[in-house]
Amino acid sequence: MSVKQEQDAFSEFPGMVYDLIKGSGMWSFGSNIPNLGDVRGKALLFTRYSDGNYAEGTGIHPTTWPDSLKDGFEWDCSGTPFRIHDW
Repeated sequence: MSVKQEQDAFSEFPGMVYDLIKGSGMWSFGSNIPNLGDVRGKALLFTRYSDGNYAEGTGIHPTTWPDSLKDGFEWDCSGTPFRIHDW
């Protein structure tokens, strides 16, 4: 799941999202692609935010995220290639 701010920049947005979801137990905040059994029943957090120091982590953070590519884009996450569709 990708969470991003759609309108004007609001510097408190990442912290507000983190505070909302951190204690639910329904999210995976890891920075690598997990095994299915480790995250079954959870949402994976993908983020564009690189700032902040969050105890749970900030999820999977691609180093590039081109906008409006109908076919998505490929990215390598610690040796695991995958494709993100963000259209």
